[in-house]
Amino acid sequence: MRICYFADGRSIHFHRWIRFFAQAGHEMYFASYQPVTESQIKEIEIAGARFLGGVGPFYLKRFWNTRRDLMWLKQTLRNERIDILHCHFLGPNAWYAALSGHHPLVITVMGGGDVCGPDWRPQGKAARYLTPLALRRADLITSWSPLMANVVRPYCRDSTPIDVLHGGIDLRIFHPGDRPQYLYERWNIPPGAPVILSPRLMRPLSNLHQIAKALIRVCAEIPNAYALFAYPVSAQDAEYEVHIRAMIDQSPIADRVRFIGAIPH
Repeated sequence: MRICYFADGRSIHFHRWIRFFAQAGHEMYFASYQPVTESQIKEIEIAGARFLGGVGPFYLKRFWNTRRDLMWLKQTLRNERIDILHCHFLGPNAWYAALSGHHPLVITVMGGGDVCGPDWRPQGKAARYLTPLALRRADLITSWSPLMANVVRPYCRDSTPIDVLHGGIDLRIFHPGDRPQYLYERWNIPPGAPVILSPRLMRPLSNLHQIAKALIRVCAEIPNAYALFAYPVSAQDAEYEVHIRAMIDQSPIADRVRFIGAIPH
């Protein structure tokens, strides 16, 4: 089959899907709804997909821009003879996909900002109409949790299957091993000290203020523990970061917390 992933090309969540189907012998393609760099395109290609290009923001007022991108998507899917279109996240890419009329259409919801909490409702003028439209036109929904599956169910057709596929890691890559000395040196941490890692994005949705409160308590009880905040600066909320850093600076563990930026894939 010829499968096209339609996602944020800056993310890594879809890489595992591309690798899985590519290794199974399928032809993989990728389109992005966010601007991507040459290095990000390279990573997509290494995962096993051919990069097709992308669309711009979904405009309502400047509808001619949206129409242009929609026509590009339709033409590209036809030209590449795509069998399945798979959207990651329930956002503007899913709106484009729904309006393209392509089937089968798969949508994956992951809770990273698309579906949040049991009381979730589409927010904003466009989302209130286009998000339910996308869910109704999907032929399959996958979700990372039963909670999110239950939340989106009322917006889907009764006949649409919703499969819960839990996230995980590749144990061939991530497994207990020797701690690298160079990281202790890089972050000025005593060798052997317990380390607590927070890899969530620096934005209010990630609740880092609650994580900071917990770290302050934990590190107070474990005097030799250190904490690391890892996050890409390209996706940070600058005002929120000031708040988090102030919480740490005003705490008794300020000298044992490191803000280390992004960790390479």
